Formats: sequence, C-alpha cells, structure tokens
Amino acid sequence: MQTFDLEELRTFAIHTAKAAGEVIVDLRKSDTIEVGDKGNPIDLVTTADIEAEKCILSAIRAQFPDHGILSEESLSTVEKEQFDAPLWIVDPIDGTVNYAHNHLQVGISIAFVCQGQIQVGVVHSPFQHETFSATRGGGARLNETNIQVRERKDLRTSLIGSGFPYDRSNLSPILKRIENVLLHTQGFRRAGAASLDLCWVACGRLQAFYEEDLNIWDIAAGRLIALEAGAVVSNFDGELPENIPTELNAHCLLASVPNIEKDLTKLLKVS
Repeated sequence: MQTFDLEELRTFAIHTAKAAGEVIVDLRKSDTIEVGDKGNPIDLVTTADIEAEKCILSAIRAQFPDHGILSEESLSTVEKEQFDAPLWIVDPIDGTVNYAHNHLQVGISIAFVCQGQIQVGVVHSPFQHETFSATRGGGARLNETNIQVRERKDLRTSLIGSGFPYDRSNLSPILKRIENVLLHTQGFRRAGAASLDLCWVACGRLQAFYEEDLNIWDIAAGRLIALEAGAVVSNFDGELPENIPTELNAHCLLASVPNIEKDLTKLLKVS
C-alpha cells in the first residue's frame, strides 16, 4: 500500500476547506446566490455549491494531479475501481438547505481515501468558525484541540441526532425510529448536516447520530473524525452494497459512544 504523510494531507485539506468556506460566506453576504434543485424540490443545489466545489477541485488537481476525486456536484458517479487508488471525497456544502435558508449548520467536507480506507478527514463549519479534523491513528481535533466522545450513563441520559432522507415516500420506519428514540433517550436533534452531526458525536455534543440514506461524501470525513474520537460506527439495518468498501458505506449509518451502541441499534431496527 502506498504511504502518505497524513499530517501534510490534513493541513492541505484544512487550508482547502477554509478557502472554500470563504467563498460560500462571501456569496451569502453578496445576496446573489441562485437556488435550484436536482429534480426534487427539497434536494437543493446553489451557485455556492458549484463555486465551492470549483475551489476545492482546482486545489486538489493542482497539488495532486494523479489522485482521483469523488465529489457531490460534478463527479458523483461511484465506481468500485476508484477506491483502489488515492481518492479525495468532497462535499462542497453539506447542509445546502440550511445554507439557502441562512442557517449556520453548514459543513465543507473533504476526505482522503486510499485502498478503501479513510486516511484523513476534515469538516469545516465556516459560519461557526469550527474546523474538525482527523488522521487515521492520529486522533481527532477541533480547531487543533484534541477531542473525545463523551459517554452518558445510559440511553436515558443521551442526546441523539438524526437526519431525514430526500425520498419521503415511506415515512413509517422513519417516524417509528424517531418515536423509539424520543421514548428512550434524553432528546432528539435534527440539525441538517450529517458531516457536522458526526463531528458533534466526536466532540460530545451528541451521544449518537443515525440516518437511513446518506451518500459517501456526506459521511467520509465525519466518520473518521468520529472514529478517531472514540465513537463506534456501524450499520444499524439492511444489507450493505457490494460496490462500496465497508468503511465508506453510508447506508443506515450509526455513530455512537460505545456504551449505548447495542441498545440504540435495537431501537432503530424497525419493520
């Protein structure tokens, strides 16, 4: 397996994510953002998504011309073979609906993957001035301060986060899971950006985060950050697609502090 200087890659990813953050902050201030959708009125794309992606992709291509890129807006086709070589996975704006409505919970997610394993993860929250990062085996950080998950006594004292899929044709299992969580935990939060929700597990603001149907670019960076902070990351229901490495699978994702993972998984398995 090819080796890389992970700290150097983390520094590059942080610099690149912050540059893209400046782009989307400036565009919001200019009040010139155009908003469209991807064939579904709740699955938005803005001119800020496109400009942030251009910023990130140009930086990667200039610094690492031989590396592959998987990015939400323009390079989103997932092929099994692409995970074998060095690969950057990019979400230029995670929380586009939040961004379009002037909310602060917006993340820029950049991960570096090699041989199907996440090596570096960076999630930058430009409106909250927070940058989460991790390297494989090197721990997780928030603005260069080490972070760890924070366990509570049990489910009853734990705060759980989640998100909702764009396809809402079958709400029954989603609502049943919410009901189970509300009945057995201290509370439920839905903030609207999975990458940051995973980071909130990592720094102790949540004890767990789950969601049914995410994409690789939603979770790649945040997953590593949560893992390096001591979280357990698993699949709470259903079969995993064969064309995606287990570590990058975003189907029925659960990230939690270790002591509630088994009990929470039982609550989330609904028929």
